[in-house]
Amino acid sequence: MNSLILLVAISSQVFLQKHLFWANGRQLMLGNRVVASPERGDIFVSPDMRYAAVYDFDAREIQFYAPDGSVTARVYAINPVIEIDESGDFAVFEPEIAKFRVFSPNGKPVIDQRLPYSEYTDEPYAAFDISFPRATFAMTIKGYMHIWMWDIEHGKLLWKGKIASPSTYPAHAWIAPDGQLIVRIYSVKNGEFAGDQVVVYSPDGKKIAELPITGATHIDFNGDEACIASKRDVFRVSITNSKAELMDSVHLDGFIKDVRFVGGRCVVLTATPDWEENKVVWKNPALWIVDNGKSQQSADFEGTTVWPVVLEDNGEPALWIPSHGIILKQGGER
Repeated sequence: MNSLILLVAISSQVFLQKHLFWANGRQLMLGNRVVASPERGDIFVSPDMRYAAVYDFDAREIQFYAPDGSVTARVYAINPVIEIDESGDFAVFEPEIAKFRVFSPNGKPVIDQRLPYSEYTDEPYAAFDISFPRATFAMTIKGYMHIWMWDIEHGKLLWKGKIASPSTYPAHAWIAPDGQLIVRIYSVKNGEFAGDQVVVYSPDGKKIAELPITGATHIDFNGDEACIASKRDVFRVSITNSKAELMDSVHLDGFIKDVRFVGGRCVVLTATPDWEENKVVWKNPALWIVDNGKSQQSADFEGTTVWPVVLEDNGEPALWIPSHGIILKQGGER
């Protein structure tokens, strides 16, 4: 570790130990308390770790969890993928039947989109995101990619579009706070991967930019700025309602697990993934501050953990290691 000094900060640790969800293998944790342990299933946590969902494969049931650890709703589903926004809204996509739904924090259904002409498939070409008050869903149907954007507060469709180029597929989708849509798309020619890029749409569905960013997997926003990360590269992008431009980029040697804005700065979490004792673990997580084409390490942890997280602590980036009960910051440990 980087000559870390032990500091006493009981208030931060007490909050983390009671109020934030994280996953310890097949255990959903709320702080240091186990709230669910599905034998077969999946666990999903919101970006701010205040909401969670657990899918029980045997029961074919999703349980939605409120910040206090109580179950707010139970929903039947077939092998879903789930996104949860920081308002507690749940987006549920069932790939095998091409069904997309959105539920309010109390489990009330808001959006129910099932394509009547779609068929059962084990290879869905789809991407979706939810960020109150919007939700988006993109899917390639018969060779062409379609996009829907909803106002989930009022349960209405805002816009829908179709990509004119055939053999184009969505890989990831993200909604910016001002309503712009960022989609990573890739193309296929003669049955082979032919490249990917990031496409940006305005809040009313107009394409405003195509950015030469490949392999995008993580994104976070701060006003008109976005940090987009692939496995080892971070790109800072300026985004408005009329244009999007690449500002600078940084290559990192470590595998990028997440990217967050903390105190107006782009903070990147790197760690090496591995598989131990039937669960994913992360080795030697570290935080990096990225700005103006340069990177600087902020904090790191020498060892293995199951759920390293970027936090903001008094306006500064911090690395939370819940399995060890510590918070690491530049110049100190909390």
